[in-house]
Amino acid sequence: MQTEPTFNLGCLSAEQGWQLFEHYAFDGVEQNRDPKLVEIGKQIMNKCGMLPLAVKSIASLLRLEVEEESWRDILENELWESDASNEIFPPLQISYKHLPTYLKSCFLYCFMFPKDHCYDVQYMVKLWMYQGFIEPKGNKTAEKIGFEYAHQLCQRSLFEGEGKYEGNDFVFREFKLHDIIHDLARLNSENGCYSSEVSKLTIFPNVLYHLYIPRSLNLIDPIPSDMFTTLRTLIIGFSFKNFFSVFDLSRTPKLRALEIRGPPNCELEYLSSIGNLKQLRYLSLRALFFETLPECICSLYSLQNLTLRHSILKELPTKIGDLISLEELIIDKYFFMAILPKSICQLRSLRKLCISYCYKLKELPSDMGSLTNLQQLEIINTSVSYLPASLRKFVGIGALKVELICETIEWLKDFPDLGGALCIGGLKNTPNLRDVESANLVSMRNLEHLILSWNWVNRYWGIDGSLLMLNIKSGKNIFLEDQSCFPVMVSLQPHPNLSKLQIHGITLPEWIGSLCKLKYLSISSCTSLQFLKAESLPLELEELEIIECNQLVSMPGILKLKSLSKLSIVKCQNLCSFIMEPALELTMGAQEGSFVNALLGLTNLASLRSCRISNCFNLHLLGDELLPVEPCNVEVYNCPGLREWCLQHGINYESNLF
Repeated sequence: MQTEPTFNLGCLSAEQGWQLFEHYAFDGVEQNRDPKLVEIGKQIMNKCGMLPLAVKSIASLLRLEVEEESWRDILENELWESDASNEIFPPLQISYKHLPTYLKSCFLYCFMFPKDHCYDVQYMVKLWMYQGFIEPKGNKTAEKIGFEYAHQLCQRSLFEGEGKYEGNDFVFREFKLHDIIHDLARLNSENGCYSSEVSKLTIFPNVLYHLYIPRSLNLIDPIPSDMFTTLRTLIIGFSFKNFFSVFDLSRTPKLRALEIRGPPNCELEYLSSIGNLKQLRYLSLRALFFETLPECICSLYSLQNLTLRHSILKELPTKIGDLISLEELIIDKYFFMAILPKSICQLRSLRKLCISYCYKLKELPSDMGSLTNLQQLEIINTSVSYLPASLRKFVGIGALKVELICETIEWLKDFPDLGGALCIGGLKNTPNLRDVESANLVSMRNLEHLILSWNWVNRYWGIDGSLLMLNIKSGKNIFLEDQSCFPVMVSLQPHPNLSKLQIHGITLPEWIGSLCKLKYLSISSCTSLQFLKAESLPLELEELEIIECNQLVSMPGILKLKSLSKLSIVKCQNLCSFIMEPALELTMGAQEGSFVNALLGLTNLASLRSCRISNCFNLHLLGDELLPVEPCNVEVYNCPGLREWCLQHGINYESNLF
């Protein structure tokens, strides 16, 4: 992506104006500039009054047009003369008029929120979906198409958002509307009152589709009931104290999206009319302080998303399984909910189930496997200690983000198809050897990433894909006394298909060398590791990371890693060499009280592209020792013995960085 030129606020000079125009209209590429289009473009730019937003908007539109006739039509558009007193609105209006219909609906919907509002892209895409602005096409989901719509509006400079490419997809999380762009949406929304922020309404219209009520609004007079009949979206702010005295939900038959953010005087009876909202697609209830939900919610047969956050709710409606269209169920911070109704397993359309911070919830219904369309399951910060065996098929194909605190890991034997990443922390609390053997990790042929830790592992958000994270809690009988319990490590051997392995605080198991498909290995805080031998490392290893292994003195096994492209060694304070054999190392250490401090063997690493060495105070490198290739990235920090070598070979050296 091209870097956007920076200009001072206010009018641009002719040179600055053209520089900004060509950046957006031609993507800053010289080859894209047809001389005829350049000539027309300069005339269009002059009509923009040298105002940056106007130039940027109209140039972004022209980038999408390749025909000379289209450019000329924009030059001669009658809207340029529509408002002689305001130079900025004509180009913006032209940009708006040239939007495809599907983008106009999404753009105007944003006017519902106030100026300076920060829009969450995922949230807005959901709202667009529930309004029917987006339909799935072919293999593309409506949600993916919605993100593409948001990106297109960003490309047209109507949205201001920063993002990045993830693979072939451009992803951005948030966007804003410039105040003038917000005014543009208002101008095009007034005909029919497409949307509005209620605090800006001095006279309520008879027709209103989308309504946002800010947090601190306090209305005295009831809103005219005629307005409700056309309402499609209603979002109510957290501290709107007299909501139920001025609104009547029973008169909103066309409502598709309803979000109530905790009016403090809300009582259960006030929600009794929600069951009449037969077109409702999205219902979000937040900070409503009652213990149950009305059963009438279960008659919302068109409901696709039910989001429940921050409540003292103790249970869900028993007939929640009647929500035949429900695709997403989000339950967050329901601190007193101890059980899920069995009927939740009847939600055949459910694709996403997220349960978080429900500390009293101890188990999931045993028939969870009946959720045949489930694609995403998140269980975080609950008291659930195992997954039902009925989820066996799901864990092989679905997106998993589950954190459990367990007394045993024996139940893992029911999930041989587990894919993605598995993290087992608290191995020091292993109750017995049979428990580990029964987990049968070696049968998990689809497992890609395994993390094994002596202590508990905190939330492991560094993993993009599926993750099952288990922490074994301390029981009455603790089987292990120290980190060198080899039988347990033998029993934790994974399938040879494993591609990533992380070992933390545990003796290095001998089976690592047999993992023929292993590409990434991280070893940290292994206090018993002194020599990293050849048989301990797989031949095809591409990334090796060693952190805080303070007893490590030698790494002769690294010599055979012909495919190693990334090497990182951090805080291995006694590391002296790569290639010295253990017997010779020990002999010299006993006789001379020190080791031969030479980091030899780097010349064998012909594939090395990235090398980081930090806080290895005993490590030295001979002056004539060269790397076989020049890595793209070499970082050396706080290694006094390597300083001269770095200076000699032009490698940046930093000290006092931790």
